[in-house]
Amino acid sequence: NPIIFTNGDNDTFPLWYNQDVEGHRTDARVCNLSYLQTDWYIDQMRRPAWNSPSLPITWKRWEYVDNMGHDMFFIKPEAKEQLLQLKHDFQAEGKKDDPFELKYIIDNFVRNPEIGFVPTDSIVMTVDKAAVLRSGMKLPHGKDSIPDKMFISLRGKRILTKSEMMVYEMLAHHDWTRPLYMSTTLGGDNQAGLDNYLMLEGLAARVTPFKLGDSGVDTERMYDNFMKKFRFGNVADPKVYIDQTIMRMCYTHRMRMVQLAAQLAKEGRKKEALEVLNKCEKVFPAQQVPYDFFSLGFSPNGRQFLMPQLYHELGRDADARRILTAVAKNTMQYMNWASTLPESRLASYGNTLMQKIQVLQIALEGLTEIKAPEAKVYDNFLKNLERTPAGQVIIQRMM
Repeated sequence: NPIIFTNGDNDTFPLWYNQDVEGHRTDARVCNLSYLQTDWYIDQMRRPAWNSPSLPITWKRWEYVDNMGHDMFFIKPEAKEQLLQLKHDFQAEGKKDDPFELKYIIDNFVRNPEIGFVPTDSIVMTVDKAAVLRSGMKLPHGKDSIPDKMFISLRGKRILTKSEMMVYEMLAHHDWTRPLYMSTTLGGDNQAGLDNYLMLEGLAARVTPFKLGDSGVDTERMYDNFMKKFRFGNVADPKVYIDQTIMRMCYTHRMRMVQLAAQLAKEGRKKEALEVLNKCEKVFPAQQVPYDFFSLGFSPNGRQFLMPQLYHELGRDADARRILTAVAKNTMQYMNWASTLPESRLASYGNTLMQKIQVLQIALEGLTEIKAPEAKVYDNFLKNLERTPAGQVIIQRMM
C-alpha cells in the first residue's frame, strides 16, 4: 500500500494507465501534487481506490475546502515564542507534549480556524523506531542509527501550499506503515523540504527518517530495479525516433543509472558498478541518446563528468575516452555552427555558448587526465576560440 507523489503528466498518467487498464499494482496510490491543491482531489485521496486504502488524511472536509481560505498557510516564525512558552508550561505540568511536533502544530494551529498558520520555521517529528524496523526500508548504518526525531526546516519560506500541508499531514499519520515515495522528476520545489530525507530506489525516492543529503541510495533495490525489473522498450533501435519529451526521460534514466554506479563504486562493488554502466550504454546508446552534461552527471568536485570518470576509475579508459571525445566533438561543432550565424542572431545565443565552453573545458580536463591524444585537438580549439565570432560573444559575456 505505498503512496507515490507525482507532479506532471509524464510521471502520473502512465502510472494511472498501468493500474486502471493493465491492473498492475492496484495496492499503490498515485497522488498528484498539482491536483492535491484542490478540495475535490483531497476528497478522492480520502477514499479507498482499487486495492489501496484511503490516504492518512484526518482533516474534515470543511477544513480544506476552497471557501475556507486555506489554499495556502502562512509561516510566522515570530510566533515561535508562543511555542517556547507552551513547551515551558507543558514541562512544568509534567506533560510530554512537544508544541514543536509536526502533528501538534497541524492539529492545534493549522487546523484551528482562529489561527490557521504555522507558528515556526523549525518543526520536529518523533520517529517510531519499531515501526521503521518493521517497514523494511534500508537502514544506512544499522538499526541503532534510527534517529529519535526528524527535523523539518521551513526557513526562507513564507507560505505552505495546501498540497504541501497534505503531504505533512500524511507524514504525521502514516506511522511508517505505508511507504511514502516521491517521483525523482518532482524537483526540489515539490519535495516539501524533505529532500534530505529521501532514499533513492530507482525512479522513485522513499521518505525515510534518516538525514541523507545527496548520498541516499538503496543500492540493493536500485540495482535490482534497473538491472532485472525495468524494461527499456526499443530505445536502442536506430529505426525508432526519440522525440524531445522521450529524450528527456532517457536522460533521466541515464543520470540515475550513473548515480547508482557511483554509489556501488563508493561501496567497493566495482564489478556491479561496471555492469550498470555497460547496461546503460546498451539500452541508451549514444547514437540514439546523445551524451549531454545533465545525464552524464558531475563528479563530487564538479570538475569531471561522472560517467567517464567512473569508467576511468574502473580501468576502462577506452570507454571514458569515447564518451569525452563525443561530448567535446559535439560541443565544438555547435560552436563552429554558431560562428556562422549573423551577428544580430549570435548575440542571443550568449548563455548557451557560455554553457558550451564550460562543457568543453570539463571534457578537455577529462581527456587530459587519461592522456587521450584528442586532448591536444580541443586544447588548440579553445586557444583559438577568441578569433571566432562565437568566441567573441563568450569573451563579452565573461567581461
